[in-house]
Amino acid sequence: MNKEGNDTDRKGRNGQPGPNSRINMGFIGTGGIMGGHMGLVGRDDVHPLYVCDVKSDKLANAKKKMSDRGYPDVTATPDFEDVVNDPAVDAVVVATPDHWHAAISIAAMRAGQDVYVEKPMTLTIAEGQAMVAAAQRYGRIVQRSEDHTS
Repeated sequence: MNKEGNDTDRKGRNGQPGPNSRINMGFIGTGGIMGGHMGLVGRDDVHPLYVCDVKSDKLANAKKKMSDRGYPDVTATPDFEDVVNDPAVDAVVVATPDHWHAAISIAAMRAGQDVYVEKPMTLTIAEGQAMVAAAQRYGRIVQRSEDHTS
């Protein structure tokens, strides 16, 4: 913030966020649960790079949604490895079927990405321990979704 209390100091050329003020994101698993998380798209500090889903219809729908929101160049891929192996990706949202949450999250952390993962974060205690160990080992941030209805 500048001394007037606004965040113009974070802005880059032409009032747009500078490259260090944006989080390059991948969205892995694009079914119904991901719909709410795609609300991140359109924020000045979020730049979507990938949508990923093994189901071609869901992938095509996610690609269209990104294009409709002004991001026609988002890469659509059925392989989560494409997302986690791209060094340009800073963070991922993992909203896949439950049994993939831990494996994809750990792969992302190993690649240097922060993770937001849908619940349940893991299916077993051992997977949870592996995720904690990965976050500590690679110095990554991991957050899981919460049910705020209770």
